[in-house]
Amino acid sequence: MQGRLNTFVVILNNINTEENNGGVTTDSLFDQPNFNFRERIPIFRTNAEVRKDQQNIVIQNTLRLGDSIIEPSDFVVQHRLIYQTDKYKFYDDVTQGAAAFYGDYFVEERGLRLYNKVLKISNDFSLYNSTDGGISGKVGIIHDFIKFDNEAEKQTRNDITAYARGIVPIGKILNLDVEGKLGLGSNVGKFYAQGGFLLNVGKWASLNPGLAVFNLEPGNVVSNLAINSTTFYDNDQKGMTGFQVFGNLRVPFTKTNLSLKQGVVQNLVYWDGEGRPQQIDASVSQTVISVEQNFKFKSFHLDNSFTFQTYSNANIQLPPWFSKHALYLRRKVFKKVLDVDIGIERQIIPAYKGLAFMPLNGQFYNVDADVPAFNMTSAFINAKVSTFRVFVRLDNVEDYLSDTIYFQTYRHPWNDGKLRLGIRWRLLD
Repeated sequence: MQGRLNTFVVILNNINTEENNGGVTTDSLFDQPNFNFRERIPIFRTNAEVRKDQQNIVIQNTLRLGDSIIEPSDFVVQHRLIYQTDKYKFYDDVTQGAAAFYGDYFVEERGLRLYNKVLKISNDFSLYNSTDGGISGKVGIIHDFIKFDNEAEKQTRNDITAYARGIVPIGKILNLDVEGKLGLGSNVGKFYAQGGFLLNVGKWASLNPGLAVFNLEPGNVVSNLAINSTTFYDNDQKGMTGFQVFGNLRVPFTKTNLSLKQGVVQNLVYWDGEGRPQQIDASVSQTVISVEQNFKFKSFHLDNSFTFQTYSNANIQLPPWFSKHALYLRRKVFKKVLDVDIGIERQIIPAYKGLAFMPLNGQFYNVDADVPAFNMTSAFINAKVSTFRVFVRLDNVEDYLSDTIYFQTYRHPWNDGKLRLGIRWRLLD
């Protein structure tokens, strides 16, 4: 049983090392006898490596302002201290072909090094409450001390953000949900506000429309970059302002889910053909429509999802649509204790003017080239019993049946067909 004062401590440490090959130099060798595996195709970079190191320490204290008996309507005071460090290190010391691949980023014949370290200490103070009638709310303020070091210069900032969120039921089928954030420190003037409601008509349908307005800062990699301890660019980026109207309609009876997003953004960021960040001065409109429709006949299931998206500016190079389909048999076996799914999955993305990947800064940038259509099939078996999960998956089945090569990113072919196995077992006390 929880007391009035509770303390939680969480420590996380994650280290990830990536080797980047820059993509294949040609796509004309895949059908040749000696190049039937992806790793045998010549690549652009042979020693480009990224190391990401993240550490988090979270200490959270909550104090319930009530008597010794826990009541849903008690006010709760909470303080959360977060100490976080993020380190990003890239290096490539092979100079052959580097000038052609990196372009203007290749600033020194000895090779390239990029190092970013971000220290962030957050103090979050909040007060929240809920009532028996379903009304709930939370108000708070966060102070973020941020220290950034890229070996060329060191910067510090103090962000202060006031925030609030509330849910108010109106009758038995309608909920009003509002949320807002406002910058008061180094982030003064930046804000995000969202409001919407949930109309729930029992098992028949639920409708969740809303509106969001914002003025947000681009990420640090957009405004500042140093290579080999020397500033490469230091941009004065404008805030991204705009609004978005969104809505979601769910019909459980027909297993249908429909969502719509329509928005306009000023100063939207994209990465140009040289791999550099740019902002679009004009307003860019976005429309995204997603549909999920599932069917069931006895033990057979067919799950479908389809997304259509369009942008008013040609510098936003994304596929106009994509879809995913899964056909599988679901049965209970071993005296109806073990749930088993056996089936196939198909992902479809049409050809489109696509994106390349720059390993130096970890960004996708525009290229004047088409990425061919992506139509990949995988087979799978999923099984679960209680808290135990296991899956067996054969990715890219077509690799065993044809010579078709699929791409999602320019010059980066999809993996060879491979078998994957995964196990998850959650132990409960």
